[in-house]
Amino acid sequence: MPEYELSSCPPTFPMHRAAPPHTSIDLLPPETLVEIFQQVTHEPIVPMQLALVCRNWRDVVLGASELWAHIEINIKDNLTEMKLTRQIELSLKASMMLDIHSVERA
Repeated sequence: MPEYELSSCPPTFPMHRAAPPHTSIDLLPPETLVEIFQQVTHEPIVPMQLALVCRNWRDVVLGASELWAHIEINIKDNLTEMKLTRQIELSLKASMMLDIHSVERA
């Protein structure tokens, strides 16, 4: 079996390629990026992930309060869920205060 030196084999793909300084998505205005991001932010973790892509996306994501308006709360008992749902329904369009308390689990 012939032996080949790694350096003599041409690479099948570049190992490192610098990103172009400006890509077409960089040319989009922040408002358009927010609209696009709203289509993929169905889970609370997504805005945080989008903010890690690049400095521009980070600035857009952190400045767009609508991307952070979805808060997911996991409730284990039905009574608490019904109480919370009813309270939200009754609040109508009033501003709401949200208190978050961390409870140690035994």
